[in-house]
Amino acid sequence: MSAGAKQIDPFAEAQSLAAPAAAAAPGPTTTGPATPAAGESWKAEAGGMALIEALALASRTAEELTGRAVDAVVNSELNAHGGWTIDIDVLEAKAKMGTNDLLCCYRIGFGADGSLVGYSRLRRYHREDG
Repeated sequence: MSAGAKQIDPFAEAQSLAAPAAAAAPGPTTTGPATPAAGESWKAEAGGMALIEALALASRTAEELTGRAVDAVVNSELNAHGGWTIDIDVLEAKAKMGTNDLLCCYRIGFGADGSLVGYSRLRRYHREDG
């Protein structure tokens, strides 16, 4: 690393991306790895696409495909295509009263080059039913 270059922590960047959604409404939050060894898998790269890039791409893709705002990233893992599979909660309908919003969890898969290889809705639920 050259002098003056800034080292980037992908985990910290991922949490900063999730912070605006978490601040907007109470509900599921992104948490860090349980152990230092698990932390290394968060920093892993798949075919040249780092996890932080995949998280940003998944958020944009979910918003484009559903036309709705992303609420939280709930899971990420390397997939058989050499890319990432990411589960994202999307705000389906805001509660008329209180905080019992209707959320949908979508699974979005990317290949090693960032191409979309899969998309499905896993479940639809009220925030209070979590």
